[in-house]
Amino acid sequence: MKLREIISNEVIKVSAGGAFDDLESDQVGQGMLFEATLVSVENRTTAYTRLTIGVADGLSFQELEEEDSPAADNLYWTPDKIKIPAGKRLRVRLTGCTSGDDLHLSYQGNLYDVG
Repeated sequence: MKLREIISNEVIKVSAGGAFDDLESDQVGQGMLFEATLVSVENRTTAYTRLTIGVADGLSFQELEEEDSPAADNLYWTPDKIKIPAGKRLRVRLTGCTSGDDLHLSYQGNLYDVG
């Protein structure tokens, strides 16, 4: 594996108030591996029911971390590195948000050439 790039990004979304809200990273390109070294999530407006963090591929979602009953205006993060292979994305799912909630995902990590 060879380090190609260090990535730092933020995804911001306003909740529509449905069953859940997903915030996602860009899709990892072919021949690449993204290792997320820091993932933090915040609903700056209200408390919500559940937070899950994992790896997604279209409709499939492998949940790796979870937190029940997260409080409003608190940062939640995973202490573990998350490896995301080619064709997949980092996904954070917030369940039970209220319409108009201000949602934030920040992540950073290393993008590697593996092919």
